[in-house]
Amino acid sequence: TPTGHEVMVNVSVPTGAGADGGDDASNCVLRIRYNITTADTRVCQDPTLKTRQECVAAGKIWSAAFLNASYNNNDLTDDPPLPNQNPKVDMGGLLAGTGGTNSLLELAVNTN
Repeated sequence: TPTGHEVMVNVSVPTGAGADGGDDASNCVLRIRYNITTADTRVCQDPTLKTRQECVAAGKIWSAAFLNASYNNNDLTDDPPLPNQNPKVDMGGLLAGTGGTNSLLELAVNTN
């Protein structure tokens, strides 16, 4: 049931997940998927109006229906703020991006 609150999960690598059923697993992949719809982001019928208040005051419609391909190159610094396309993150400094097991985490984010 959607609550609007963050969801947390504790994940444990099971015993026997290593080579030949051993307990020496050295690599683990966790795939987390979250699908959003364009209904999560709304814009004005008049793209020059950037807030809901401005849009409604001008007699225009504030809706996800107006979020179209013209916003494809937007990022978090734009209006509306949209996630960067396929960002690489350092997990708050945990990863240095020096390669191998210290590579930056690549997020598969498709905002198109």
